[in-house]
Amino acid sequence: MGMTGQPRSSVRARLLWRTAALAAVLAGMAAVCMHTAAAPYQNYTYDIHGEPNAEPQAFVPVEVISGQKIGLDSFLGPQDIVTAEDGSLYLADTGNNRLVVIGKDRTAKAVISRFVWQGEEQAFNQPSGLFVTAQGSLYVADTGNARIVVFNRDFQCVDIIGEPSDGGGAFSYQYAPIGVAVDFAGRVFVVSRNCSDGILQFDKDGNYFGAFGAIKTNPSLSYLFWKSLASEEQKKQMDLVIPTEYSGIDVDAQGFVYGTVSAIDSAHYQTNMFIHRLNPLGVDVLGRSGFSDPMGDVKVEIDKENDTLNISRLVDVSVMDYGFYAVLDSSKGRVFTYNRDGKLLYLFGALGEEKGQFGNPVALDTDNNGLYYVLDNKYNQVVVFQATEYASLIHDAFAAHYNRDYETAEGLWFQTLKYTSKSDLVFNEIGKLYTEMGEYEKAMDYLEMSNDRAGYSDALQFYRSDLLARYFGTAILVIAAAIAAGILLARLYGRRKRRGGSA
Repeated sequence: MGMTGQPRSSVRARLLWRTAALAAVLAGMAAVCMHTAAAPYQNYTYDIHGEPNAEPQAFVPVEVISGQKIGLDSFLGPQDIVTAEDGSLYLADTGNNRLVVIGKDRTAKAVISRFVWQGEEQAFNQPSGLFVTAQGSLYVADTGNARIVVFNRDFQCVDIIGEPSDGGGAFSYQYAPIGVAVDFAGRVFVVSRNCSDGILQFDKDGNYFGAFGAIKTNPSLSYLFWKSLASEEQKKQMDLVIPTEYSGIDVDAQGFVYGTVSAIDSAHYQTNMFIHRLNPLGVDVLGRSGFSDPMGDVKVEIDKENDTLNISRLVDVSVMDYGFYAVLDSSKGRVFTYNRDGKLLYLFGALGEEKGQFGNPVALDTDNNGLYYVLDNKYNQVVVFQATEYASLIHDAFAAHYNRDYETAEGLWFQTLKYTSKSDLVFNEIGKLYTEMGEYEKAMDYLEMSNDRAGYSDALQFYRSDLLARYFGTAILVIAAAIAAGILLARLYGRRKRRGGSA
């Protein structure tokens, strides 16, 4: 169904014919590229109806890193991995109670199992979360010891942030930090196991100043209705609707904190619960203007064995440049990448035993070269993924658009059509691009093809305003000339009439 406004069937037909012709001419080259991008999973995206549509492969596995490959014994139940500015990898080898630093040459650069703090030797106890700042400082969530350990770039311990205190009252949970992130101002954000209060905040000196961004499920109307009729004893027996807890954390360059939520009650979930971008006040400001909210898999299936909904279990998040971010779904072994508006760009990964598949993926990070690193704590290894040309074109097009290099962005978007002749994402971004360029007629064509009714309406409004502004002066002159001509004719007619009467 088309949008309201002027019919554009002929223009649309020409665009579709040109797109099909381009796809046909380049089919051979696309097939070759797709063959080289073979992977044991299928990339797909979701349309406006929430149905999955196959897309070209976006990322392919290129490397597997294990303890043996870097000259060590096997990793044991690792829980987190992060990348540093210099290309090094930091791995929380949780079962071995150590940190492993892997150099760019894929050798063990350092192994930290013991360290000295205030003259005393210390040891880790199930370290589970890591964060490396741009300056090279390393923050470790030492879960079993209920603390955050801070190292400088020379791997010397410079601080320990202990269990938070709320001024005397006891917390309702046992503090067990599993995730940590640090913003540009040195503020430390911590995710603790079993904490439903939100994300814990510490200042740069390690002083605790509260939690923010708590997430609560909304009970169904039927639940509230029956609870209102229940006796006190019955209410105690009813299932409690409890707040959810965060599972993964990261922070962007502007200081906004991203968090994923995995332990979601499938009976009471909302699509806006899975991923959050919190401002300093704890308000979620994540973009959600795609066909569906960012939540991993949109199509939810029923698990017949447990009689529950099989929803994505998001355990980690990695923030990139230009507002991109990726999340890891451990239940299905998939990585989903979104842009700043919350539009799904591509996904990859699967559960299994082949290269590029996972046994139990638990952590995710990305580096400055566009590589993705997924940590698998069943097979005790890191799988490295590299972008195909299709994904690279999408990323570069968004980057050019972000930097207002419209001409480059336009060319890059059209290049993606050699891989997919019908992509709502590509058509929509071309339409948005033309809207910002002031080419509103072109924008309406592509926004219509991408089913973006709101974007189409905006472009149509801009188009009408542009027409009014462009021809308003001319119209006024024409109207003024017509009025003047009418007045002149009326006067001439009046004079002739008076002359005729006097004769």
